[in-house]
Amino acid sequence: NYQAVARDASGNLLTSQNVGLRFTLHATNPSGTIVYRETQSLTTNAFGLFTAVIGTGPAGSRSFSPLEWGK
Repeated sequence: NYQAVARDASGNLLTSQNVGLRFTLHATNPSGTIVYRETQSLTTNAFGLFTAVIGTGPAGSRSFSPLEWGK
C-alpha cells in the first residue's frame, strides 16, 4: 500500500480531486532496470489524502506477482 497527501506546485492541498499516479519499480537501485510500472487514477479526500494499492492498477510492463523481491 502507498499513502500520501497530494499538493499542487504551490504546496496547496488537492482536496477531493482526481489525481493520476505512476508507480515504477527499478531493480537494485533508482537507476536500475525497470521491472514493473503501473498507472492509477484516484480521488483525494477532504484532506488531500489518497491511498493506492500497488499491483492493482493496469500494468505497463510485466506482471506484479512474479517479481523477485529478495534479489
